[in-house]
Amino acid sequence: MAAAGSWTLLWVACFAVAPGPTVAMLLRGPSSSSGSAEAQARLTVVDWNAYDDREQDGPGTYSFGYEIEDAATANTQFRQEERFANGTVVGSYGLVEPDGNVRVVNYVADAQGYR
Repeated sequence: MAAAGSWTLLWVACFAVAPGPTVAMLLRGPSSSSGSAEAQARLTVVDWNAYDDREQDGPGTYSFGYEIEDAATANTQFRQEERFANGTVVGSYGLVEPDGNVRVVNYVADAQGYR
C-alpha cells in the first residue's frame, strides 16, 4: 500500500508495427489502494512522444528519441541519439527551465573521444 500523498505512474503505450513514431501517454495521479472513481479522476495526461528507428543502416546502428511535456509541472525535456556504422554516436538532450530558457547539450562520441 502506498503512503498517503504518494504518486503512482501508469504507462499507456501504442507501438507501431511498421517503422515510424512510437507514441505513448503517461498518466500520473495520487496513489489509491481503492482504485476509486475519485482517484481515477485525479489522473492527468502527460504528453510523451518517442521514436525508435528500426531500419538500421548496418550492424550496431540505431537511432532513438523522446520528448516529454507536462503542463501541470512545467516539465519539458527531450533526447535524441543516433549510432552510425563506424561506431560514432551523435546526440543531444535538453530541457526547458522554469524561466523559459531552453538548455541543450549536444554530444559526439567517436574515435577522438567524448565531446
